[in-house]
Amino acid sequence: KLAALLQHENIVQIYDFGSIDGEYFIAMEYLFGKDLRRLFSKVREAGLPLGLENTLYIVSRICAGLDYSHNLKDLQGKPLNIIHRDINPQNIFLTYEGQVKIIDFGIAKAASHNSTTHEGLIKGKLAYMSPEQAEGLEVDHRSDIFSVGILLYEMVTGRFMYEGDAMDMLSQAREARFTRAERVIRDLPECLVVVLDMALAKHPDDRYDSCGDMLSDLEDCIYHLNLRPSGQKLSQFMKGLFD
Repeated sequence: KLAALLQHENIVQIYDFGSIDGEYFIAMEYLFGKDLRRLFSKVREAGLPLGLENTLYIVSRICAGLDYSHNLKDLQGKPLNIIHRDINPQNIFLTYEGQVKIIDFGIAKAASHNSTTHEGLIKGKLAYMSPEQAEGLEVDHRSDIFSVGILLYEMVTGRFMYEGDAMDMLSQAREARFTRAERVIRDLPECLVVVLDMALAKHPDDRYDSCGDMLSDLEDCIYHLNLRPSGQKLSQFMKGLFD
């Protein structure tokens, strides 16, 4: 029900939900494209850089969608406190028309309560968890901000932030232990280093207060670097990459 309240260009639109013959369903807009994980794989396979323009466009759109959801209030003006909790490349969908859509609000949480657990699934989740989430502590919207920071890190560096088996990754995630992006990529723009430092701070109080604040810094960075990111450019890249 909460997910159906979300109406934003960067969040998949849910039209209806209910049950038929005891089977639950959700009807949502049809998206034609690929998720960010498939994009990562294809970029590596093709040996093509995603590019800073596309990277900053995608991450800024994720921030816009999350800022909207984090600040959504009910009809009485009471905050709904909608936190995604599972921001990862599979839950970011890119259409061939250059749209960026966050999917699986609340669905992923229900789906994780499965009787059978696969290590690959655990590792996939761990790779994008905030330290407090990896510790099993209560999370707020700043946990989503950390996860977005991981996406930005991986898009900028072309490598995973945490690596190893599930236990190794759990330890790294709890401690926010990783190689800083500027040590992986030389000459990384200072404005990007600042955004990554703020988004990936171990303690929530040291992070951005909101996705809106992170978006503002990303836009300043785009201006400072004299870039012109757009949905049209992302569309051209997607169509060329996936032929």
